[in-house]
Amino acid sequence: ESPYAMLSHLEKINALIATFDQPTQRELDVLSAERSFKKGEYLVQPDRVCTQSFWLLSGSCRKYYLHDGSEITTELY
Repeated sequence: ESPYAMLSHLEKINALIATFDQPTQRELDVLSAERSFKKGEYLVQPDRVCTQSFWLLSGSCRKYYLHDGSEITTELY
């Protein structure tokens, strides 16, 4: 899959959000929060269920799991 596929997907999401009325956009703003993470800090804590969505504005992160004590990377963002 092209590395630009995600960018295209995000552009479609942003275009959809732009069609929302002002009250709906305000509610989305209330639910959203910008956060910063330090290198090595977890977005989601181990053994916890993820209940949030994240938009990566800068930097990079990875998704991985542990198998026999080794980190197995499944996705890079």
